Formats: sequence, C-alpha cells, structure tokens
Amino acid sequence: MRAAVLSLVLAYCCSPGPTPADLVFVGGPVYTRDESRPWAAAIAVRGETIVFVGARSDVELLVGESTRVVDLDGRLLLPSLDDDALIAIHEAVTGRTLRGNTTARHLKNIEDAIVEHTSSSLVVGSPAELTVLQENILKIAPERIAEAKVEMSVVRGKVLYVAATFDQGFSITLK
Repeated sequence: MRAAVLSLVLAYCCSPGPTPADLVFVGGPVYTRDESRPWAAAIAVRGETIVFVGARSDVELLVGESTRVVDLDGRLLLPSLDDDALIAIHEAVTGRTLRGNTTARHLKNIEDAIVEHTSSSLVVGSPAELTVLQENILKIAPERIAEAKVEMSVVRGKVLYVAATFDQGFSITLK
C-alpha cells in the first residue's frame, strides 16, 4: 500500500507540466464574447486552438521556451473581425454613418455591437480566431471606433498580419 501511494505521489510531483502554448497574449483586456466569462486578462493558443482563457497569473504555466508571448500593452483583443466590422460597430453604437448621416438602426452598446459583428467566442477548445486592435474601442469616444486599426490578426492559430506599429518581436518575459 505504501509503495502504491509513494508511486502516485512521485508520478504527480515528477510529471512534466502542461504542454506549452504556441502563443500567449497578456497585458490588455480580452473580450471573449462568452456570456459566462465576457472578460479575461490572458489567452493562450496551441496549434489552431485556444487552450486557456483567464487570469495572467494562471497562464504562466503554459509559457515554455518556444512560446511567443505578446504584450498587448493595453490594446484590446477580441474575436476575429476586420475593418468593415469596425465601421458597422461604429454605426451601431453612434447611430450615424461615417458621413454623419443618421442610420435606421437601433443604437446598441459596444459589447452588443461586437457580438453582432463577430461570429465566434474566445473559449477553450474553440479555433484561435483573434484580432488585436490598435486601441481599446471600449474606452474611446464612440465616434472614433471606425478609426481604430487592426494591429494583429490570428487565423486558426497562425499570425497572418502584424502592423509595423505593433511588431514587437514577440519576446517579453512573464513575471
């Protein structure tokens, strides 16, 4: 019996940690679009899949030697969208087109507008379809939402676009 307990303890203590993520995002708000957890502070991707959504301190276990850690530096990370979606979000929140004409649309709060113009949620097990915006559109004047620029796009876990203004070499250390 003692030997069995000792082998279980040794197996638990000496087993390798979780498989490291390929990409980890920290340092900015993460809008998940998930009703049970709309906001997070960190997200991790392995392969094409989101493997972690939660607190920055908890994601550290998934950072390995080859993990690319992206410091959002206050930028907003949200489900995948493009510049046209930003215009649609702007119109839904302000009730005005870019030319200033009134729209027939019912005004929405920004979170509802994001949900309307994105198709996925950032939850564990879902495809890694992510957008990083130049600034946090939840904290700027609604009239400026359409001016926000996409700084990074991740599709199926692959970084497909990084703006020159955001390219940071992907090397920071979590503390």
